[in-house]
Amino acid sequence: MNIIEVVLENIPRVKVVSLLGKLTGISADESIFLELDTNQVYNCSLPRLECDSFLLNDTHVRIIKYDSKFDLEISFSLKKQAELSDIKLCDFFTTLAQDYQVGLAYAGLEPASDKETRIFTGTFLGPMSLTMLQ
Repeated sequence: MNIIEVVLENIPRVKVVSLLGKLTGISADESIFLELDTNQVYNCSLPRLECDSFLLNDTHVRIIKYDSKFDLEISFSLKKQAELSDIKLCDFFTTLAQDYQVGLAYAGLEPASDKETRIFTGTFLGPMSLTMLQ
């Protein structure tokens, strides 16, 4: 089973709630995230994330707080998704990163930190492709 991980690093505290609202369609109170201790992780499973022209089904979301910034990690099984392209995935998350002042966006086979299995890093497509994995 191919698990894809999308990582959004260094999300400003003032942007994390609105970014999550954009993805989930759920509004949350910012105080929830302010109460998290530094280096604390919040995990949740969501039936879907809305990504403009496509949906991600059965996602696992991790929110990690570092000082006054957050990281967001989204994992999903490729086999549970409708046809998805590298370009759509890259375009959506890099645009989201720009709109919400995210430090870096990248995706790849889990763990996405492995640069050899990246689908994209920023606006650059990586050595791995979703078509290779489907």
